[in-house]
Amino acid sequence: YRFAHGTRGKMNQQRVPWSIIDENRGSLSDQLANFQEVAAAFHLCGASNVASRDPTNAFTWNMAPTAPDSEHILYPSGITTDQTITANHTFNLLSMINRLVTRAKTIRPKMRPCRINGGQYYILAIHPFVSELIRQEGSDWLETYQRVLQGGHWADNPIFSGALGIFNNVIVIEDDTLTPGVNSSTDDWVHDVRRCVFMGAGALRVEFGRDEGSSFGMNRYQLLPHPKANGQRIENTACMIGAMACPRFLRPWDNTTVDYGKIVVPVWAPPQDAEVLAGQQTQWDAYLAQ
Repeated sequence: YRFAHGTRGKMNQQRVPWSIIDENRGSLSDQLANFQEVAAAFHLCGASNVASRDPTNAFTWNMAPTAPDSEHILYPSGITTDQTITANHTFNLLSMINRLVTRAKTIRPKMRPCRINGGQYYILAIHPFVSELIRQEGSDWLETYQRVLQGGHWADNPIFSGALGIFNNVIVIEDDTLTPGVNSSTDDWVHDVRRCVFMGAGALRVEFGRDEGSSFGMNRYQLLPHPKANGQRIENTACMIGAMACPRFLRPWDNTTVDYGKIVVPVWAPPQDAEVLAGQQTQWDAYLAQ
């Protein structure tokens, strides 16, 4: 992958007090970080409809996302597709986490928890639309945290370090790159649904390569300045070689290919503002059309 930002000439630099080259480098760093986060979300959410919009896999790091198998997607009772989820299927945090932990421990291959600071934890990523609903007064999230705070566990409370909380050894985090639901019949986005992701160790694989004879090593991004037009213009180029995918395994006893390390959780979570909804309806397709 290569991204580039450039200047139009040395006179441009003289018109501003700040360094255009430094600003370009910072902008490229932000672009690469966002590029990686969105690609990870496509894979973790199992957004298989991205393949028809991005046939070269340019926005998914050279690998097409695969839809989760039936054992690695958790629907509300009686629901089997994203498009049939309704307002009756909101996210009940505590009961959902208990179901996910039970499935993680009993599914085969079994999901391994992540080791963090000597403890073993799973990770649950939810979209801000979902967290907005569960933050409402009287929700399970608020009532549980009120009891934790009243118990005086301020130093160990992860809400102050960016996480929403820890329940049953599951760290709940917020991620705005999680995708909408996917209509299994039409491959369209289901904008009133968000795909949350429950993860353990090894849920996503990211691999970096190295160009033969290149000056940059493995597991690195390289920012390179390139003079253009006899040195009158400078172009900063960010380069990397890599691939990303969620692992899948063939179970020998039933010859079934299954996911590993993650469970997708589609839930009802529409935007609360009409302006936000209008932007969300075009966000992903516009991103893939760049």
